[in-house]
Amino acid sequence: MIINNSIGNIYVNKSFCSNKQNVCCIDIFNPLDNCYYSHVDRFDLNKPKTFIMGQMSSGETFNAEYNPDLNGELIDKTTNKKFPVNILTCTTDKEPGNIIYQFMSKDLNRNYGYVWFTTPERKGGVPKILAKDYAEEQIIGDRLIVEYLKNFDDVNIGGVGRLADKLEVKYCLDNNIPLNIVSQAKTGSHIAHFKRGKRFISPEVGTVDYNHLMLRYNNSNPNEVLENIINNSDIETSNIDLGYITMYLPKEICEKYANELRQPQKK
Repeated sequence: MIINNSIGNIYVNKSFCSNKQNVCCIDIFNPLDNCYYSHVDRFDLNKPKTFIMGQMSSGETFNAEYNPDLNGELIDKTTNKKFPVNILTCTTDKEPGNIIYQFMSKDLNRNYGYVWFTTPERKGGVPKILAKDYAEEQIIGDRLIVEYLKNFDDVNIGGVGRLADKLEVKYCLDNNIPLNIVSQAKTGSHIAHFKRGKRFISPEVGTVDYNHLMLRYNNSNPNEVLENIINNSDIETSNIDLGYITMYLPKEICEKYANELRQPQKK
């Protein structure tokens, strides 16, 4: 059973969900169409399965691929303990360059968040600021562009950003793409990204972002601004606004995740 609904209007009878029957009720958000999909189906959770989540307003099919071996870990902040999740891979039939990893409970009945990124196969235009090379930061050539990262319960669940970073590195390794991962941080998210290891590219002199940083912080280097804020307990972090600036995953962080991924997986 597939139900397509706008945000906040999903009605799924959870009584249909029975682990004994191997029935899963999958609710996920599609950022490409700004809507939720629900899918109720029988699953053998030990076997891969590809299925259709729904039809987009563009007419494209929104597909999901379940792989029992594609897993990760998140953190329960209430206990500070890690717990396993499965990664559901969502794509569309007409745009192979859009990849959305949904972070699901192992029984697929809960969605903790997602990361949406585009690959070099993307057909649509790429913002110039994300497509250009940055030699100093070693961002040259093909890359992944992270479009959006979402944690549906950041009060109780942690590790969504770190898991997303690691999966992006894995995608690059699996598809022979250089470890170039870029994105733009929205207002209010800069400190969280910085603490996780992301770094920011200083805007060009004379641009709106440059003028904003100079006017507000008298410093055009966003990394120095953030480090000062983090080290200065007198600064109110809830009001931090560095603008919509470009960030990247440094090569040393990429290599760290790459080395972890190359290690034999524990059964």
